[in-house]
Amino acid sequence: MEAMLALGGAIKEYSGGAKKRKVAAKKKPATKKPVVKKVVKKKGGDIEGGAKKKPSAWNNFLKSYWKKHPKLKFGDCMKPASVEWKKLSVAQKAKFA
Repeated sequence: MEAMLALGGAIKEYSGGAKKRKVAAKKKPATKKPVVKKVVKKKGGDIEGGAKKKPSAWNNFLKSYWKKHPKLKFGDCMKPASVEWKKLSVAQKAKFA
């Protein structure tokens, strides 16, 4: 015991009794989050439950642009196609929808 005190009280003598345990604070019940269904895509672009998703007006415009300019590569086609798309009015864009 004297050796333990000589260490400056860094080591405490074992009392032999049961140690007290800390009791964890009670957790609040988890709040229910709204259930969000994920859209599961299947092979071939089908969406769960039926038909394929319709292509956007931009996709339809791009297909027609590539038909007009078949020699352009994808990267070379995107910039002039997007410039031309921005010039179109809402009524003209609606034709591609």
